[in-house]
Amino acid sequence: MSLRLSFSHIKHSILLVLTALLAASAYAAGVLDRDFGKGGRVAPELGRGADAVDIAVYGTRTIIAGDYLSGSLKGRIFLYGLERTGEALPGFGDQGLVRFGITGAEARVFDLELLGDGTIILAGTAMYADGNSDLLLIRFLPDGSPDPGFGEGGVLLFDLRNRDSLKSIAVLDDGSVVAAGGTSDPGIAAVAIKIEADGRLDSGFGNGGAAVREFENAGFFDIDLPSDIEPLPDGSFRLGGDWEFTLDGVEKMGSYLIDLGRDGSAVGFDATPFVDKAGYGCSASFDGEVLPDGRYLHVSRQGGINPFHDGSAIVSLPGGRVLAAGGCLGGSLKVYSEEGNRLIGVEKDLAIERAAVFADGSIAVLTESNGVFRLDGVTSEGTRQQNFNGSNRADLAVFRPGDMTLYVNDGRGTSSSFVFGSKNSKIIPERAVFLSSNEGVKRGTIGYWNIRGKSGSFGIRDSDGGSYLSHAAGIGGYLPFAGDFDADGAIDTGVFRSSEGNWYRKIHFASEWFGGPVKWGVQGDKPVPADYDGDGMTDLAVFRPSNGTWWVRRSSDGGTFAAQFGISGDIPLTGDFDADGRADLTVYRPHEGNWYQYLTTEGFRVVKFGIATDIPVPADYDGDGRFDIAVYREGIWFLLKSTEGFAAIQWGSPADRPVTARYDS
Repeated sequence: MSLRLSFSHIKHSILLVLTALLAASAYAAGVLDRDFGKGGRVAPELGRGADAVDIAVYGTRTIIAGDYLSGSLKGRIFLYGLERTGEALPGFGDQGLVRFGITGAEARVFDLELLGDGTIILAGTAMYADGNSDLLLIRFLPDGSPDPGFGEGGVLLFDLRNRDSLKSIAVLDDGSVVAAGGTSDPGIAAVAIKIEADGRLDSGFGNGGAAVREFENAGFFDIDLPSDIEPLPDGSFRLGGDWEFTLDGVEKMGSYLIDLGRDGSAVGFDATPFVDKAGYGCSASFDGEVLPDGRYLHVSRQGGINPFHDGSAIVSLPGGRVLAAGGCLGGSLKVYSEEGNRLIGVEKDLAIERAAVFADGSIAVLTESNGVFRLDGVTSEGTRQQNFNGSNRADLAVFRPGDMTLYVNDGRGTSSSFVFGSKNSKIIPERAVFLSSNEGVKRGTIGYWNIRGKSGSFGIRDSDGGSYLSHAAGIGGYLPFAGDFDADGAIDTGVFRSSEGNWYRKIHFASEWFGGPVKWGVQGDKPVPADYDGDGMTDLAVFRPSNGTWWVRRSSDGGTFAAQFGISGDIPLTGDFDADGRADLTVYRPHEGNWYQYLTTEGFRVVKFGIATDIPVPADYDGDGRFDIAVYREGIWFLLKSTEGFAAIQWGSPADRPVTARYDS
């Protein structure tokens, strides 16, 4: 019976089981919001020397703020407003741009907040020619003009000691503002001030509106002034920052937390776990967030939510999820679920500095080059594809057994090649990125996986052509696979033994196993691991050719799912073809050249694309968050890209093996 006919009989039952499978909906996957700017991106014309430092949103507006570090505008600050389409915000400054200076001082800003009515407030420092500086707050009306009811012409200066600076702002429910920073002369101290809605210092907070906490034994530490302040549910406040120090001759880095009462009185001081400083040469900074359920979380350049991941900003997302942006590991977005705050997504290759979240869950991103992106969401790392350069697009890749070389083409004019493995190697189709130091591999090392024929061992060569590592994968005949089974963003490897129906998994090239083998499947099943429930973790799944049935073991709740979708002879494929963060049921029927799919948000479809001898190679080749239908034919890649349309690209030769995320042979 053909799938076309059988589908009419099983459609209702598939809908029922799919509804059960997908009840825990994924965070919107999307990637770039192509209705914003040009393909989701905007590059504002800010002028020479501009350095954007923060981004905030309200309604459909996006505001970025920063200052000028060089040129004729050095010492001035700027605001830039964008509307929903990415165009300059009408009526805001001069074609969306506001420039502002302080008489007699150079201004630097570090944090931006928007009040509920669109009022803008900035925190920073005013620097004078004699080397001294004051705490600085500036407030602007929604149209970008200075607020005449705040301080003097929108500016509030506070002279605490000699070198004072504010790094962070928080807006309270009554419209008042708390800001945190510090002073470094004389001595190093953390500072918090509280400002009433009319711009007056709250005399009941600290000493005349300012609370000061001295750092004891400061000479032993390289202390960053507090870069975050958060109001806690009980009305108290928490400040946080990073510091460095030497312990037993080794340079270390960590974070500290300072708690203040409602009135600014000292409550407590704590230090978070620290790590070796080696490999952390970046400008990421501490940032905290209080979740709707009252939990306090933070990120920093030494790792906050999770010891493998760092960040410069942390933001609450709808549905109890958490976004960490920026950091030392490539300026990515990391999304954590509320169950243990596990990483569930990464958006790579954007050089992200800060991020803000709209009410609808879409994300505004500020990059290190002053660019602005708008994202519909973040793609899941639980469904793999061939990706060797860390971008959000799949690569064209072939392995040539004759010279034991992997040839990679990113589809945009850049190619590379890597010699490793053996003539019988099977390539794991993605980079191996070590997010922590393990087994002599340094954090941040990037390499390329393969499994070596009869020896049944995984191997890796690092991207600099250096060390070649290996670990046992089992005896020959095992089917190697990769996935993210613990949602930490790193690639985990393993083997499936069809004769047993057992899955053996190892934690991203570490000695540790994920417990014992997991029984999921029977003899003859084909492994199709992917993220079918949208929690960011790869689910164990098999396709049973004897009856065309998919069996999925959900990682989100431990439940199971089965659906008949396909017939004997079909090639089962994994991929998220509708950009909802969940893998879709997909088979390629060679003798017809048809793709049969059940998309989790768009339903059933059939697409004719290919011939009997083609090798299906689905992946997201245009970076829009959707996997594309594609086939490989004797050195030519035929792509049906969901955004960019059809393409045929010569990459490879008839004897080459296309590298794609299939683990069924």
